[in-house]
Amino acid sequence: MMCFQNFKVRKFFTSRNSGKVSPDTVSKSAENRLWKEFQEKDDVLKIHVRSWLPSPENIFRWEATVNGPVGCPYEKGVFTVSVHIPPKYPYEPPKITFKTKIFHPNISEIGDIFVDILGSRWS
Repeated sequence: MMCFQNFKVRKFFTSRNSGKVSPDTVSKSAENRLWKEFQEKDDVLKIHVRSWLPSPENIFRWEATVNGPVGCPYEKGVFTVSVHIPPKYPYEPPKITFKTKIFHPNISEIGDIFVDILGSRWS
């Protein structure tokens, strides 16, 4: 049931910058960073994830489909997720919600993900 734990989609949502930034520039630097990350080409990630912006004017909201990992009960599944990225990104984690119904111990009935790396253990 835990076959999503080794799925490496976190690459696009990890902090590469540990320096302090003033609150006025956080949103703009987050926006610039997100545009770069959105345009990155990762051949391995493209096999499993397809992402898009529902509105090109809002880089802080992404939609994506995730293919189920090989060798687990979700293998043939295609799961839609909604990603809301806070203006203080990368200092605050994105909120990722499954829109596709899924039965998994780390996902609530309404699609919220209960993993500490997307909450209290974000770094």
